[in-house]
Amino acid sequence: MTPRGNGARFGLDLGRASVKLVRCDRDGVRGAERRVDPGLEEAARREALAAALREVGAELGARPGAVLDVGVPRAEAIVRRLVLPRVPEPELERMVRFQASKLLPFELDEVTLTWCVVDDPDARSEAGQVVVFAAVRRQALEGTRAVVEAAGYRVGRLEVSTQAAARTLALRGPRDAEELLLVDVGQASSDVVVLERGRLLFSRSASVGCGDDPAADSKWMDRLAQEVLRSLVAARTEESEETGEPFARERTPARLYLAGGGAIHEPLQKLLREQVGVEPALLSGLEDVAPTVGARFVVARGLADPRDVPGVPALDLARRAERLRAHRARARLLVVGALVFVVACAASFALRAVAARAEERRAALEREAAELAPAARQARLLQADVEQIHAWSRGKGRELEILLAVASALPEGERVYLTGLRWQAGRSLRLTGRAKDWDSVGTFLTRLEGHPLIAKASLDSVRRPRERARRGVDFAVRATLTPPGDGP
Repeated sequence: MTPRGNGARFGLDLGRASVKLVRCDRDGVRGAERRVDPGLEEAARREALAAALREVGAELGARPGAVLDVGVPRAEAIVRRLVLPRVPEPELERMVRFQASKLLPFELDEVTLTWCVVDDPDARSEAGQVVVFAAVRRQALEGTRAVVEAAGYRVGRLEVSTQAAARTLALRGPRDAEELLLVDVGQASSDVVVLERGRLLFSRSASVGCGDDPAADSKWMDRLAQEVLRSLVAARTEESEETGEPFARERTPARLYLAGGGAIHEPLQKLLREQVGVEPALLSGLEDVAPTVGARFVVARGLADPRDVPGVPALDLARRAERLRAHRARARLLVVGALVFVVACAASFALRAVAARAEERRAALEREAAELAPAARQARLLQADVEQIHAWSRGKGRELEILLAVASALPEGERVYLTGLRWQAGRSLRLTGRAKDWDSVGTFLTRLEGHPLIAKASLDSVRRPRERARRGVDFAVRATLTPPGDGP
């Protein structure tokens, strides 16, 4: 047996009428219990369980957010032993799921399934390896998880209660006994566990409990005794089928242990001693307390104890559920990735087709442009000719108007005459000439600027003639014309 962890470990047993928590650490083992009204249902029960859990957690020093290993009632689980060929784990898992689908009364999609290979040091199962699987409906697991989280804690391991009780029996009972029988008596149901040479051979839950008042009715004890005897027969039948050895119907268990709230009922102890043939003893899950108290903490102790028991495998439903959720998440991601890949491929093909069509269209347009290039050049030449014709058409008659405007601005008496006139469409008018004197030039400039066709007139230069014999002045005038259509 080797330690499974360091520091404080907590084991939680959520019963019908009470909440039991055990703490295991280097200082020892301690337990705390709170009663819960067994008549509560649904939300009221979950709230009461969470409140009781917070109280026992505070009593044992479990801080908020602490991890608790939690027991799942055996009545909520289906546990089976299988003998399967020795194959690699992936193939073994498929075989377990196939066998479970045939044995379970509901679909695999409705349950969390976990399994493990049981150590068989005696190698008595020559046909193959022994595999134990447990299946619990997801709804039950989610309800348990909701209670723990509502109390402010986290779920660590989720394990069937009989596995935890068997671990306590293996750790606290005699290690060299041939066969150990444990009866965990609860208020509404009782669990039966059979250990054979330290190996969990059989477990089941019987719908028989001690009730609120065990002494009020003795019929439950008779029914429970019959269930215990039937469980012994079923365990030995299963052992015989597994090993091939003769069925040992008359064999008496080496020890009989009682646990749970009804274990201290003396009439039950007497009846089981008579029916089974062994003096019963109380199995305590705690140390340094009376067995009548410690017997109530057997399941919680098996969950909290950090030691491994090779013959009692840890069937962790929480880890298997997380692995299943992770597997489904990966499967969804793979599906989404495949869809994205398909869409991307389709889009790529579509884009390639569009690009190919665009390339074909571009090549066709280039060929068409090359064919139309000579015609385009001819069209541009014709356009230039047309524009020139339009410009001439717009400007025809303008020259005559300019000449008349200049002539009308010349002073009378031949005091001013022109020696040059230069004009191009869209540009200013430049005039050069000779005048009798300076005043004559000013008169000409004033009269020219006053004509409606002239927007502005300015004197570029005025000077005496270079020839001394000549009289008068030479001048140059620049005039800006009004735009066509703005004149009178």
